[in-house]
Amino acid sequence: MSDAFVSYSRKDKEFVQSLHVAFEEANRNVWIDWKDIPPTADWWNEIERGIEGANAFVFIISSNSILSKVCRQEVEHAVRHNKRLIPILRDDAFDSTNLHEALVRHNWLFFRMEDDFDNAFQLLCKAIDTDLEYVHRHTRLLVRTLEWESKRRNDSFLLRGDELTESEEWLYKSYEEPKPTEQQVNYIRKSREAEDLNQRLAAAGQRAKRLVRIGSVILGVTLSVAAIVGGMTTWAFRQLHEAKIATNLERDGADALLQFDDSGQLDALLSAIRTVQDLKQLVGEERALQDYPTITPISSARSILDNIREQNKIQTYQSTLYSVNFSPDGNTILTTGLDGTARLWKLSGQLLQKFEGSQERKAVVSASFSRNGDHILLGREDGTVQLWDLTGQLIREFIGHQKNVWSVSFSSNDKQILGGSEDGIVRMWDSLGQQLVAFKAHEGIVWDVRFSPDNKQILTAGGDGVARLWRRSGQRMILVTEFRGHQDEVTSANFSPDGQQIITASSDKTARLWSLSGRLSEEFRGHQDGIWNVRFSPDGQRIITGSGDGTTRIWNLAGEQVDEFRGIQGKIFNASFSPNGKQVAAVGTDGNIWLWILESSQVTQVPVNQGDIEIIDFSSNGEQILVGEKNGIVQQWNLAGQQINQFNSHQDEIRNARFSPNGQQILVVGKNNIALLYSLTGRQLAEFRSPQTTVWSAKFSTTGQEVITIGHDGTAQLWRLSGEQVSEFIAPESKIHNMGFHPEDEKVVTGDQGGKIRIWNFSGQQLSEFKSSQGGIWIAKFSPDGERILSYGEDKTVRLWTLEGQEIARFRGHRGGIRDVSFIPDSEQIITIGSVDNTVKFWNFEAQQLNEYRLSQGNIVSVSVSPNGQTLAIAGDNGIIYFYPIRDLDLEELLQQSCEWLKDYLDSNSNVTDSDRQLCNTQLAEQHSLRRVH
Repeated sequence: MSDAFVSYSRKDKEFVQSLHVAFEEANRNVWIDWKDIPPTADWWNEIERGIEGANAFVFIISSNSILSKVCRQEVEHAVRHNKRLIPILRDDAFDSTNLHEALVRHNWLFFRMEDDFDNAFQLLCKAIDTDLEYVHRHTRLLVRTLEWESKRRNDSFLLRGDELTESEEWLYKSYEEPKPTEQQVNYIRKSREAEDLNQRLAAAGQRAKRLVRIGSVILGVTLSVAAIVGGMTTWAFRQLHEAKIATNLERDGADALLQFDDSGQLDALLSAIRTVQDLKQLVGEERALQDYPTITPISSARSILDNIREQNKIQTYQSTLYSVNFSPDGNTILTTGLDGTARLWKLSGQLLQKFEGSQERKAVVSASFSRNGDHILLGREDGTVQLWDLTGQLIREFIGHQKNVWSVSFSSNDKQILGGSEDGIVRMWDSLGQQLVAFKAHEGIVWDVRFSPDNKQILTAGGDGVARLWRRSGQRMILVTEFRGHQDEVTSANFSPDGQQIITASSDKTARLWSLSGRLSEEFRGHQDGIWNVRFSPDGQRIITGSGDGTTRIWNLAGEQVDEFRGIQGKIFNASFSPNGKQVAAVGTDGNIWLWILESSQVTQVPVNQGDIEIIDFSSNGEQILVGEKNGIVQQWNLAGQQINQFNSHQDEIRNARFSPNGQQILVVGKNNIALLYSLTGRQLAEFRSPQTTVWSAKFSTTGQEVITIGHDGTAQLWRLSGEQVSEFIAPESKIHNMGFHPEDEKVVTGDQGGKIRIWNFSGQQLSEFKSSQGGIWIAKFSPDGERILSYGEDKTVRLWTLEGQEIARFRGHRGGIRDVSFIPDSEQIITIGSVDNTVKFWNFEAQQLNEYRLSQGNIVSVSVSPNGQTLAIAGDNGIIYFYPIRDLDLEELLQQSCEWLKDYLDSNSNVTDSDRQLCNTQLAEQHSLRRVH
């Protein structure tokens, strides 16, 4: 790693040489490209590695550098990886509108001819050294992250032990600059997931050993008194046998979760229900859940089922698949393959039709459905383009191409047909086979060819690194626009559904979004290998890419990755959205069709805005959800996604917004440090403002007749709804961080900076206290029955206590910190919300994890549980609220739902064993019989 990377124009080389001398005299290690690039190295890759491995990015601003294409690319790479930017001004004789916007946002250091070089250099060194330890960690983590991604995310390159813990602590300081990249956050997240799963496996082994040890003791004692109580010997042997089986079940359940994260989700679910079935046989029909020797198999299967998005994996018996297309009605899939056939499939995996038509079995490399879905178009390796009906009848061949036809396309009215070939030629025919036009579109392969939605223009992508937009004029094609900027072949190009934008993909690992005029709007980076295809979603709001790195990724139009699908063991050549935009299909070198859903079937989505949600809260009847936005807007929605009301609280950056227990008032706290009470229509009813301090948190009492506020000075105040202060709570020599109300009595519990948990009455009189070893207590809450206290502390653990301070259980499992903890009403369960790992975990009071929910898109910003304890609402930073059902760990229901999900996979995949098929066939048959009886 180096202290800094210096980006400059070659025309400023003399100045940079003097700067380099100063760096060397100051014993600074800087990366400057005239020195560090080996002659045989790939030039741009070396530049990228140099930027990634530097703590700071120093940019020489001059009239030369701001016009340099390479300098601009270097800035963009630094910005993409959140490097610390230090612009230094060499001359100011330039048009500032040409400056990269990232450079405008930073303070400049002045190194002009008239400036004092030595003083300026001291300021430069100081800027490089600011928060040096934090920046060093940023650089080291970035290098490790990119290495992990370059190794196809091999687990052996993940962080472990102290290194992982230190990285998580670094992540907590991410309010500093430079910010962590999404890649770094994901790398730490995956490292923690792997570490936690390994710990769970180890814990499972320890618990299993304990069970075996207990069973052995019981057996030994029983044998010693066998002469007195002979029947106990059989019981003891049974206990020991059960303990040994529980050992394997614990490990197998944890293994299934690890498999879910690392490989196929369907295979992970299948592994999980095997373990659940074994547990079912072990415990029999009568035993209660709390008496099971282990619940890990059930909780693992429940977590997998609630988060699974792999819908099917269809085994095609073809070595390589080149393309995949949904039919217009979304009910079938068309694939093309190296074996010389195209095939039509149901989504369940049933083969409907095979299209051959070539005795030499030349590969079919491209395909397209007609807009009405009645016909298909195939492009072959031998240069032919064929039109088929869905019964497998060859209708017509379109002659002209002599080499591979890598792309075929229907016009939107199905009256014209395009074919793009390896020889750089594009041909257009009418539907009867008459050639209308042929033209040289590219030097090299034509990888993609598309009609515009209005059929007036044609888009081509070529091996010469350019995409081109054409307009037909009689038998001639007129070039309208060129889309230049990719560093390698342009492998795919598509119009947006409205025809106003163009997306391109390249072997250079990037995709790019363009206006029709050729202006670059956005760049999409993240793939570790070339991108083979790119498409818009049907609504035009998302983009899908399939890459040689084995991943399918979903992006928004701002260039941000919002989703990713893995599993394919090889390259992905093609990926596609379904017509309704809810499914994704991908194919590649492994010969399977991979089908995913974009959202879990267990979740309901309600889009409420464009990503400014700060907090959500269920109403007391569970029929509405309150949304507080950062801009001070408060909204009320029903669960069907209809907005009921909205008002402006005139609070900057809402921190807290809550319904009253009777659902008739709303309490809001914002950045202006006042708690305000509103009617549902937004009429202000009262304000709660302490003359001694500013308010940063507030909540209603259990009855809703009082409000408690916590100030920045660490004191709390109790108020009547009229705004009259009732009492004050002051923790001696400490600061109160959080308060919770007792469900019945007029009591509150507080957690403070000194690590004490205290119970008070409403008069502000302390009734009891106990000391926790958690450090500062950030959260303290009473259980729904008022008999326990839940706390979260500075040591990042959650603990359950008796009212007297006896620890009942300790909850660990999140990587990094926790955003919130809460009891689930009408149950003996709690939830914990991770602030870094983007998960919500469910636990019983014995600290056994029962379930886990993860957002597949965006990050969690707020969570609320419905009053009946049956629904979990999660707000994401993408402006969507997700509603999940909260279920008990019912073994039979779990097996039933899992087998229903797996049915198509079990039916269509020959790699599945007969015993696995029989497992689910028996389960589904049993449930069908029960339904008929009832």
